[in-house]
Amino acid sequence: MNQTILFLIADSPGYFVQIIYQMAEALYSQGCKVIFASTSPYYERYKGFDLSRLGECHYFSDFLQVSLDSTVLEAVELNYWWTYPTFVRDHYFIGQHRNEWDVYKKLVLFHREVLQKHNPDLVVSEPPSNAFLYIAFHMAQQNHVPYLGFISARIPGNINVFLDEYGEKMLPNIADNPSQPVPLGQPDYMLDQTINWREKGMLSKIWRMMTIPVPRSIESGNTALHQLRSYQKRLERNWRYARALQANVFANNVNLHGKINVLHPLHFRPEASTSVLARYYENDLELLKNIAFSLPNNAQLIVKEHKSAIGIRDVTFYQRLLSYPNTVLLHPDYNLPANLPDFDAVVILTSTVSFEAMQESIPVFVLGNVFFATYPEATRIFSYHELEEKLRELKKHRHQPNPEVMDRYQKYCFLGQFNYLNSVVVTPRNIENLLVPVRQVLNQMHKENEPC
Repeated sequence: MNQTILFLIADSPGYFVQIIYQMAEALYSQGCKVIFASTSPYYERYKGFDLSRLGECHYFSDFLQVSLDSTVLEAVELNYWWTYPTFVRDHYFIGQHRNEWDVYKKLVLFHREVLQKHNPDLVVSEPPSNAFLYIAFHMAQQNHVPYLGFISARIPGNINVFLDEYGEKMLPNIADNPSQPVPLGQPDYMLDQTINWREKGMLSKIWRMMTIPVPRSIESGNTALHQLRSYQKRLERNWRYARALQANVFANNVNLHGKINVLHPLHFRPEASTSVLARYYENDLELLKNIAFSLPNNAQLIVKEHKSAIGIRDVTFYQRLLSYPNTVLLHPDYNLPANLPDFDAVVILTSTVSFEAMQESIPVFVLGNVFFATYPEATRIFSYHELEEKLRELKKHRHQPNPEVMDRYQKYCFLGQFNYLNSVVVTPRNIENLLVPVRQVLNQMHKENEPC
């Protein structure tokens, strides 16, 4: 192999630097040229990796120091939705948007410059989940460079590889990968969201995090303070959840007999599953209001809080939600999979729950831009008016297993984990699993370029 691969590393979350390093090292040892583009060198220093040992590194924090003529920036075309995930994350962590809008135009120029200098055969990162990656994806498209976005699959222990920003196009696994019954679950990176404050070395870890010198990052501002703020947000979430439990807003059980039961699983925020795939629906209460008021008289809206999102929403959110007609709020620990066949419809943005519902032939209404929205078992909704029309037509659901949904999906699954919170991702075996789709694409390119 002598192809060139560009690896992208953003500061949010940033922990992917170790996975990227080991993937790049394996390809480098096999003759590939690897290069890196990153928001800043912070996580590279924090994790103790020297990317420059493998290939040339480009940092946007350095590019921000370059003086640019105002006429150059005025000529840059920018779709502001590409910046929206960072805008949302800023508001969550610090309560306001930090970057000037011209900074994102500079980011367009940065990625354009890197791509033109190296002319890579392939770009590899997680899917577009922040402005740094979102803009890189579109610059790669403009330069006709394939982009592989690694993401945890709906099946634990598997990954998907996005070919576009929404996952409507995913890389098929051309290896012999027979379909088999497998359990669905939360994506791997959501399985462990706890912080062990008693962990050995936690204080020294925080001290090191705060003392590493680093220039400004587009995604986190001061990356060290951003990390400290994330710990603070975790404590705030614990306090909010305790208040919600004290207010007794969650129901442990619900009567699912007689009425038409419409489920809406709340989504984890802030995350690309909402800020990218469902960017028009950031206001959960507005969405829930439109569902509740659109139901027929013999129906009830049953809302399930996301188990990994407890504490993101405060007690006033839940109280406002419960003021809507015929609305029930389930406890985060409610056993939804066991009771899912008793529901008659599911309304979601991008939730995995709907994927499970389709396997039971339960009607699914999808508002987000997610890959299974195009499945024949789902109905894509484009407006609240259209949603009301569909909900008014609901009838009681008849349980009927549909294995075709999983058969269809498994063709786009690869073995591997991409959860930066789990140490298994950096084992040699997992790194080899992650490289399977990369090698598949590179080999296909090589065959296409062979002389006839």
